[in-house]
Amino acid sequence: MQRPLRHAARDHEPASAGGATADPTDGDRRRVRGGIDHVTGLPDRDALLVRLSRLLGRTRRDDGHVAVLVVDLDRFTEVNAVFGHGAGDGLLRQVAARLRLRARGHLVASLGEDSFAVVLPTADRAQASRVAEELREAMQPHFTVAGEHIEVEASTGIALAAENDVDADTLLRRADVAMYAAKRTGTGLAFHASDEDPRDGSVLALIAALRHALARDELVLHYQPEADLRTGTIVGMEALVRWRHPRRGLLLPGAFVPRIERTGIMSALSRWVLERALRECLACRLPGAAMRVAVNISARDLLDPSLPETVRSLVRASSADPAWLTLEITESALEAQPDRARESLLRLRALGVRISVDDFGTGYSSLAYLRYLPVDALKIDRSLVHDLATDERSRAVARVIVQLAHSLGLEVVAEGVEDPATWTELEACGCDTAQGYHLSPPLPAEELERWLSIRRGSL
Repeated sequence: MQRPLRHAARDHEPASAGGATADPTDGDRRRVRGGIDHVTGLPDRDALLVRLSRLLGRTRRDDGHVAVLVVDLDRFTEVNAVFGHGAGDGLLRQVAARLRLRARGHLVASLGEDSFAVVLPTADRAQASRVAEELREAMQPHFTVAGEHIEVEASTGIALAAENDVDADTLLRRADVAMYAAKRTGTGLAFHASDEDPRDGSVLALIAALRHALARDELVLHYQPEADLRTGTIVGMEALVRWRHPRRGLLLPGAFVPRIERTGIMSALSRWVLERALRECLACRLPGAAMRVAVNISARDLLDPSLPETVRSLVRASSADPAWLTLEITESALEAQPDRARESLLRLRALGVRISVDDFGTGYSSLAYLRYLPVDALKIDRSLVHDLATDERSRAVARVIVQLAHSLGLEVVAEGVEDPATWTELEACGCDTAQGYHLSPPLPAEELERWLSIRRGSL
């Protein structure tokens, strides 16, 4: 039997992968003495940093380049869970052997758990990319674990040192940040970018500015209405945050949210959006209108154990009905740690709130999570909606998504509907509700109130 381990983000829960001779009372079963990892026989992190520091010193004198690659196995914890830690250690030894073979004499080290580092002296971006691709190819033939054939994939982050101020620890950390970016995007390979790094100076400045923005009430919500495709009745709205920046004007979320998603300020921003959306939704809610408000939740928020209690307290404080609130979770957030995501979603559903999978159709995850995760709706990503009126393949994909969702008892929402032809095609596909500029652009709360009153009067 061939068991695939594909397209999933790293499990952040600590997992042991030690051999039988390790002391089980030791906090790190794979900690090594003498600078050698006892499972793989590779240099450990400390030995790597010593050798990398020396290399960087020579590189500065010669005005050269150094590249560090961090290679992390996807879903390695499943191997330990299914086959046991001994089998997991065996897999790590096989991976280490393949990496050493393809690295062609370059330094390969173990970073603990299921991560490895490869150091490339004098390598530029193109050369580092080629080596990363060779390492990826080295993982393609199946591995044999406990008599089973297993397909293993890995995510690789690359950091380059060409400036004088980078030290070994910083360079390795940057490669690690890039590796997490590769996992999050599902690309399998990423170069370090400063806006991915929460410890980068520009991100720290952004965090400080955003804290001031929260304190000075510079943030505002705009709401995009959502309508029933068959009747045209407004059934809800999506809350979208904007930043009224004192110098740059009105900023859309794409200008700042992606850069702070992995930082602590994200929780404060999410709480603000939830509180404001519930309050403003209640204020503009028309008598007898069955409307709900949707709020986007990041992967960091979803995996925060305090999220359900935060939602409960905010719903109670606003005197809103929990059923009015929909939390939108991206596919990537569900992939990251599915067991923890399920636990969090179950607690949220117990409060009475709705759960929607946002940007559905953009990821490469298994659809298996739809069977056991407590979700109420799928939102078809705008990239699949854009060509619906002119492209038969897009219509076929939309029909399949609608049929799948309905067979599971889920509602289907389409976003990015820009014209009446697309609206008509979605209705023909059986889609339930839609939002987009054809219906209305996102509106501030006061304008939304007027828009709803006028629309209701015209029906």
